Amino acid sequence: ILSSGLVTFPMNGPSGLRDDGAFLGGHRPGARSLPLFSGQPVDPCQYREEIVAGARDALEKLLWAWRSGQLRLPFNELSRLQVRWVARPSEAYASFFRSALQNSRVRECWQLSLLAETRWRGPLAAGMDIRALVPFLRAETLALHSFAVPRLTLPAARRCGVVRRSGQQQILLRLRRLDHKFIKHQLAVLTASLHSLREDPRARLRQAASEVAAALRQGEAALGPEVGPFLRRGWAGWALAWAAWARASGDATARQRARQYLERLQGELQGGIPGSWLPGYASGFGGVVYAFFACGCWLEEPTFCELARGLAKEALGRSNPLEHLDVEVGLAGLLLGVAESLRRLPELHEALESRAASLLAAVQGVAANGGKSIWKPGFAHGISGVAAALLRVAEATGNRRWAREAVWLLEREPRAGTWWAEAELPAGETVSVGLNGWCHGPAGALAARKLVPAELVTSHLSRQNAEAYARLVPLKLSSPLSLCCGSIGRSEISLIIGELAGDERLMDEATKLAALLFSSGLWRRELDPKGGLFDGLPGFLFHLSRLLLPGQVGSVLVGGVEGAKPWT
Repeated sequence: ILSSGLVTFPMNGPSGLRDDGAFLGGHRPGARSLPLFSGQPVDPCQYREEIVAGARDALEKLLWAWRSGQLRLPFNELSRLQVRWVARPSEAYASFFRSALQNSRVRECWQLSLLAETRWRGPLAAGMDIRALVPFLRAETLALHSFAVPRLTLPAARRCGVVRRSGQQQILLRLRRLDHKFIKHQLAVLTASLHSLREDPRARLRQAASEVAAALRQGEAALGPEVGPFLRRGWAGWALAWAAWARASGDATARQRARQYLERLQGELQGGIPGSWLPGYASGFGGVVYAFFACGCWLEEPTFCELARGLAKEALGRSNPLEHLDVEVGLAGLLLGVAESLRRLPELHEALESRAASLLAAVQGVAANGGKSIWKPGFAHGISGVAAALLRVAEATGNRRWAREAVWLLEREPRAGTWWAEAELPAGETVSVGLNGWCHGPAGALAARKLVPAELVTSHLSRQNAEAYARLVPLKLSSPLSLCCGSIGRSEISLIIGELAGDERLMDEATKLAALLFSSGLWRRELDPKGGLFDGLPGFLFHLSRLLLPGQVGSVLVGGVEGAKPWT
């Protein structure tokens, strides 16, 4: 096991970890440390000093443990392990560790630092390319985050010799060579190998997200009582941004902030959903349900997921007048927000489909809604959003009828192909500025259409898609910048479409635009933390977090919890 560098079992508890769940590695107090989060892609180039300092510390501790005789008992325990050509060696190791670590002396000397040492020394001594360490490091990351033994494949175990008696002999041979001169040589090889690696292209994006998160923390101090509960400018949106960043970075502070906002929301719901809350998504309790469920999944907090399901059940049981139908504040927003949380609750599918039927009948049967027609372009206030809500219902319930109805609506969207609603423009605002984003523009219209299952895409819908796509790409940096109706929103939707279609080019375009926005410094001037998720700085942090974990964190713009993926 020691010779493999593949299995670790941290036994020194939190003493070797920082508050944000990272190693205390590095010789500088402010040095960054290896993030220990299961979903985090680790780039060794970003942690050269920490890796070398950690290897030095581990080697020196290993030398002390060997010379002082502290390793004798663990080796005696190791000799009890009889495993040969088993299908799942990790289960045998887990059983071995559970029994061996009952002994307090084994726990004391089998230190995290001793085992982490093999992460670097084994492959280097074998002359392996340092790039081969990256998948090992990811396995280490998962093991340390979950405090469990990661699964080993049999080929990996065979290559390392850990299932053969000769593995113990290899360990002894290496330990006998260990002295201060050998340590110095190993550190030199490790340093040279790390400096020869090419930097991960996402490294700068990760640093940018860290700076945006820092700016957001400072801006939180200025938040006043005007902050509401919803996604657009409220606690739900803040919780979503911090939860996405916690998932992407492993930052325990971000995780704590997300929890604080969710708990504040929970306090508002002690007596049930307030009667004054509208049912919508961006500015209603549908978005609150989505925030609880999405954050619960990303933070791996089942309590919040269960709370979301309870709220969804309550929301579907309420009788809401069909005064509002759109995604922003209406019934479509409720369906978009609750659908994902009800996917595995078939007993509530009938209620969900009943509300979908009410929405569809109202949309088809009335020409005006509260003085404003729902038959207009746009995701937040128009037909694209209604169709997206029906598509989410179809996906959650497995009933393709709602997908077909959504296609029917999309094909009849007014001014499809331009998606410009001139009458909705604020005074003095131009079409190119205000209506190219998610809420009214072609970006939101295209996002809704890309949720349609491939077998239901008609030639008419394909033409609409092509027209919207031509307006979306190439991406350009322009004002406003917001997630709702600006450059960040267009970049986010490009990422969604790239995930759905497996189009790396679109995902790269989104990454480049986000990097350009960060380097321009415009975000510091135009994105106010008070603007919330859709209109402020939290939306930028959310988007950067999604770029760092493509396919793992869903997009709030389409009600997704997992990364966007084609229908199955």
